[in-house]
Amino acid sequence: MLLAACHAPKPRAPLVTATGAPVRLGWVTWSDINEIVYCSQRLDDNGTRIGVLGPCWHQVAGEAPKKMLSWLNAGRPDATPPNAVPWQRCSVELRGDSQGASATLLSPTGRQPIDEWKPDPTVGGDLFADELSFSPEGKWMAVAHLGIHLGEGERIVEIHGVDIKEVPACR
Repeated sequence: MLLAACHAPKPRAPLVTATGAPVRLGWVTWSDINEIVYCSQRLDDNGTRIGVLGPCWHQVAGEAPKKMLSWLNAGRPDATPPNAVPWQRCSVELRGDSQGASATLLSPTGRQPIDEWKPDPTVGGDLFADELSFSPEGKWMAVAHLGIHLGEGERIVEIHGVDIKEVPACR
């Protein structure tokens, strides 16, 4: 009995809403049509933020990310599910585990890989995930690479980088 208490916690599935939709773990927002702001955060098991955001970064499409102060008012975060897409005909399948994460576009004509992320061994996290966010005018798609640290009653969610790509065609 005592040995069971010494084991690391089992990886928990990502949080879901009452309807079963996945909860966005990474904090992201588009500050304009070409720039995304993203921050690491701590969440409890109900998906409620614990403490303050940070560190935070801003990134313009085609440029390298730049660190910003975490206490700045960076806007409202994307509240859509991490696999939400702007098309009705297509969907996105997100997969993640302790080895990496991937995103695949599912269309009526087949499957198209969007992202395959295998973190470097120095990247921390018990689980890894990809989350998508689309720019307000729909030209850009951000793929956020998350490292999720599982603690007792909480998750520390670090965004290890964002790839900003042109939105793929839904065929």
